[in-house]
Amino acid sequence: MREAVWKKLYTGVFGVVGVAFLVLTLWLLFWLFGPLTHKQAPTSLEQVQASSAAAKPEPRQSSPPEAASESQPSQQEREPVSSDDTPETPSESAAETKTADDTDGKPEQSGPSEALLETRILYFEAYASEVKLDADLRDYLDKVKAYLDDSPDWHLAVIGHSDSSGPREFNIDVARERARTVARQLQKYDFSEDDLHVDSKGPDEPLVSNETEEGRAKNRLVELSLMPPENYAG
Repeated sequence: MREAVWKKLYTGVFGVVGVAFLVLTLWLLFWLFGPLTHKQAPTSLEQVQASSAAAKPEPRQSSPPEAASESQPSQQEREPVSSDDTPETPSESAAETKTADDTDGKPEQSGPSEALLETRILYFEAYASEVKLDADLRDYLDKVKAYLDDSPDWHLAVIGHSDSSGPREFNIDVARERARTVARQLQKYDFSEDDLHVDSKGPDEPLVSNETEEGRAKNRLVELSLMPPENYAG
């Protein structure tokens, strides 16, 4: 009787242990192989963001601007620019501004007229050192003075000449005295010493031949002429 009870008890215990072992074995199998068959859900915010970024499609790249410019003509090539619509360049504007600033709004000074550039000749009698200034010569001198006032770099040359009678040094002195006499007369017409350039050529540059009395008379003279700045030696 007692042996039968123990036998039933052992059978029940081993049955319970067997069931428990089977359950434990199934649970272990599910725990080991379950993640391979089922996709694991993201467990954090970083994993969710990474999954979204990976799923987003990449932006489509546009063609480079060089290719577009080669395939289609530019607006400038399709429509020629009219010469009337050409914008004024900065260099032209700067040049016009500089010209206006340099002249201070005054008209540019032009050169002397042909009448003022003509050489005027004053004749002297033999051994004389004075000359008369007629009305035509005074009108010429008024115009020359006005031009010199506007162009101080120019001068009125007063050059004395003589004939070949007598020693050369004597004739140079006579010609110089004639030029100085004319210069003193010009100062009475408001010419200053700075306006005048006085010199003597003596008999060295005769106007005509000195072989006749008439020729020698024509060589006793004083020349008046405008002298440009490049010829003025002081």
